[in-house]
Formats: sequence, C-alpha cells, structure tokens
Amino acid sequence: MTMAGYNEPPFKYAHITASGATTLKTGVGVLHTMVVNNPGTTNTITISDGTNTVAVMAAGTIPTEYCYDIGYGTSLIVNPSATCDLTISYS
Repeated sequence: MTMAGYNEPPFKYAHITASGATTLKTGVGVLHTMVVNNPGTTNTITISDGTNTVAVMAAGTIPTEYCYDIGYGTSLIVNPSATCDLTISYS
C-alpha cells in the first residue's frame, strides 16, 4: 500500500510486557527481530510457529537484539515466562 508517496513498511511490530503466550499472526510470514528492552530478573522467552519452538534466554545486557529473518508457516507465538519488555518485528 502506498500512502502520500510512502511505501508501507515491510514489518509490523508488537510490544509485549506480560508473561504468557501471545499470538502475533496466523498464517505465513517472517520473524524479523526480537529486541529485549528489559528481560526482567529470570526469564525464558519461547518463540513458536505452531509446530517448532526456539527458546531464547533473555538474561543479559539491556537491550539485546536477536535478528532472525526466518519464515514461519502457521503462526507466530511469543511466550515469555515472566514479565518483561520486548519488541518483536514481523511480517
């Protein structure tokens, strides 16, 4: 979509601050990045496409950026185990 001479950005983003599973999108797409703005005290973040899951340990320096640029086929689900501050970009 073009608006006033500008192209639509290729990625959307979601800001996640609570624990528990959040489905960001159903259907095919691309997980671009995850920025851990504040990991909380002890947190494991899992990212799932509905079939496969990858666990990311979020303890460390603030902020930490993970660049994936990988496709998913059924859904994009982000599930932090504790309260945190994440920004996920995806399409």
